[in-house]
Amino acid sequence: MALAQSNNPPAAAPSPLTGLRYSTLNPSGTRMLDTPLNATQALSMNFRSGEGFIHEAIAMLLALSLATSNTVRSAEAGPAAQDERGASFLREQQGNIVLIKGKAGAGSGFVFERGGRIFLASNAHVMASVRSPTFTPVNRSVLKFKPGAASVAVGHDIILMELQPGRNGIPVMEEFEAEVAVSDPIVVYGNTGGSDVATAINGRLIGIGPERIEIDAEIEHGNSGSPIIHLRSGRAIGVATYVTADDLLSGEKKIRRFGYRLDTVKQWQPVEWARFYSEADTVEKYQDTTTELKKAFLELNGLNQRTNKVRLYAYESPALRQALDSFYVRLDKVGSEQEANRAINNLLGSLRGVSQGDPLTVRLNFTYEYFRRQHAESESVRMEIMKLFVKILQK
Repeated sequence: MALAQSNNPPAAAPSPLTGLRYSTLNPSGTRMLDTPLNATQALSMNFRSGEGFIHEAIAMLLALSLATSNTVRSAEAGPAAQDERGASFLREQQGNIVLIKGKAGAGSGFVFERGGRIFLASNAHVMASVRSPTFTPVNRSVLKFKPGAASVAVGHDIILMELQPGRNGIPVMEEFEAEVAVSDPIVVYGNTGGSDVATAINGRLIGIGPERIEIDAEIEHGNSGSPIIHLRSGRAIGVATYVTADDLLSGEKKIRRFGYRLDTVKQWQPVEWARFYSEADTVEKYQDTTTELKKAFLELNGLNQRTNKVRLYAYESPALRQALDSFYVRLDKVGSEQEANRAINNLLGSLRGVSQGDPLTVRLNFTYEYFRRQHAESESVRMEIMKLFVKILQK
């Protein structure tokens, strides 16, 4: 579905948070009574006359009420109750959970309401990679886009496309710091695995930052763009975005899952789709070459253990293929340490040429902050790879 140029960015988001509140859903504390009393036990106590008895009776009733309230809250927070609330929300919001599919991939999106306007939200990286997309709500209703009304967030991986009025949407959390806390139950709805079915993935909010939130709901490929729903309030608090595999001190890896907050976007850029896709292609090509430089590092890092000194991978970059092939040819003819050093220096020079191949003007000419940021991150990775090349080749 072709989308027209955007010249009508969404309304400004609320001001960023000035502080964060961290607490658990059911904080533990000292009980007012060592042994909770039921109503019969309370009434069978020895009668005491006067004001002291009244105060004691009030204290007992208050303690009993708090104990009952805590029990109810604990039951509501249990897995079964969370599953039921998640399922109920999906039944109610089938028209607002959207499966996104295109020629080169799939993702998720959702319809939400803010300030009397209706938007379809997803990740910028979903719209950058899924070309000629189709947008299918779970209930197969039709989404009517408002011409020329798409915007991409600055500093967040979020994109919005405004819809025609006349429908509802998922409410968005506006009072984040007052209503949301670490350990709150959440659910993520989306196109898990790109399988064209909406799944509900339960979990909890385990981290809060100024731009992002961390969750333990086990999101996968295809969940990019999914709404993160705060179950207690029934409001969207973020957009599921990415997963990392962090190295722990123990040597093990820990999978972590993140989303971008909806309430802290300060600035939006209107989308002109031809320009948006052109910059997406530029960044994708740059990132592909960065990935090939990583493969070249793995290849050269194991060179001393190989008897057959030939290129291991079929690289898309002609310059990278030529650099490695020339190095292996020279390596076969090395007769002295001086010749070996010359071959290594020539290879390092060629690798630097590949790493620094695109001109600086490409980065400076990006219109969209999202792609400028993606390019800068990949550029930083290349710098680290070059340091590793120097380290292993000098050995």
